[in-house]
Amino acid sequence: MEFMTELGPRVQAWIDDDPDPVTAEQLRDLLDLAGYHNKDETMRLAARQELADMFAAFLEFGTAGLRGALGGGPNRMNRAVVIRTAAGLIRYLTDTLGADSRPRVVIGYDARHQSDVFARDTAAVITAAGGEALAHTCNAGDLGQIEALMKFVKDECGRLDILINNAAANPYYGPAKDLPPEAFDKTVAVNLKGPYYFMSHAVPLMIESGGGAIVNVASIAALMSMPGQAVYSMTKAGLISITRAFAREYGQAGVRANAILPGVVETKFAEALTADPGVQKWLKRLPVARAGQPEDMVAGVLYLVSDEAAYTTGTTLVMDGGATLG
Repeated sequence: MEFMTELGPRVQAWIDDDPDPVTAEQLRDLLDLAGYHNKDETMRLAARQELADMFAAFLEFGTAGLRGALGGGPNRMNRAVVIRTAAGLIRYLTDTLGADSRPRVVIGYDARHQSDVFARDTAAVITAAGGEALAHTCNAGDLGQIEALMKFVKDECGRLDILINNAAANPYYGPAKDLPPEAFDKTVAVNLKGPYYFMSHAVPLMIESGGGAIVNVASIAALMSMPGQAVYSMTKAGLISITRAFAREYGQAGVRANAILPGVVETKFAEALTADPGVQKWLKRLPVARAGQPEDMVAGVLYLVSDEAAYTTGTTLVMDGGATLG
């Protein structure tokens, strides 16, 4: 395609027709760089190639594809990140995100528990390091609070690029037949209902932002029969299914969805498990011979929200030290 005679006029047509002034301004800048008057040949050719890539995205996915190609995806410097909090992973993850690209991070926490203190402290750490972070109350099983949090994100950030569903509940450990109804309801509300509605409300804002990445924190309990954890395992298997459904339905709008499946990780959530002598003995028999650490899980999350994972969606990343090898 010869740029000035074929692609150039089409880009100008986008500028004339696009009601979004930010998109139009970005296109004008690139068109200017791509013009014959630009004496820097490398810059001129790079701008023309970028515009050609945008045109291909526009033809395939419409305006959402165009805006995603303009840089509205997960790795944009002004990206906005929402994290449903569970203490073990959050501090490591938000510290790394904050140090990496100075995103605006919104941490959703449950005010009924001490997670509010942790979330606010974490937000303060990110801010002190030069990033931007806000803590906002949100009971992960309450649809009204989920809607309020997503409205807060839109009002404060104007966009959403990354959603990390990390909150979890496992209030009952014991025989499946003895599971109390209230424990069943709480586990389903936090582990399954919460992520579903968070994704449902996040996807429209991600599409408006040009695309985004969702990472759901599931568990190897979804793959293995684990004594005493029937309903927990059920919800984590369901979370994988939800992840795949959203990946299929919204991939062409620029939204990717993946899940990580941690094994036994040393967090406050799992401290009773990791302290058990039988579990410690089992961990020593794993190929890596130890429990996972929160920073081990962060590496997987950061990969899945990065541009390096642009061709990865609907998948599960098992991070268990080899536990599921048998």
